[in-house]
Amino acid sequence: MSSRTAGLFNQGLDFFTAILIQVEDDDWERSSPCAGWTARDLLGHLAATINLVIEIPRTVIAYAHEHLDPVPEEIIRGENRAFATKALAPADATPTEEFLAWTGRQLPSAVLRQGDFPLGRR
Repeated sequence: MSSRTAGLFNQGLDFFTAILIQVEDDDWERSSPCAGWTARDLLGHLAATINLVIEIPRTVIAYAHEHLDPVPEEIIRGENRAFATKALAPADATPTEEFLAWTGRQLPSAVLRQGDFPLGRR
């Protein structure tokens, strides 16, 4: 990446960050200009369309399991429930990939990773 490109990229990230820090908890579920999409949907889509690799902190995963594991499967899994049936994670899955599979999300067939950075590019 050229220094000019890197500078523009960093400027864009600074701009984006300045917007994100203004988003309050209640704002994430508000409608967006894209029909049927919330602010949360758009952020997830953005992260997926620019190939960001996001690793959920282990403490967050542990907290989720601590509170969700005691809940019976029939209450949290299934149609119109929080999670789908557990999906299979690859044998070499990261903790985030294992957690996503646990929630029932299908992982891409070829998951690319970049080190142990909490946020990196594929």
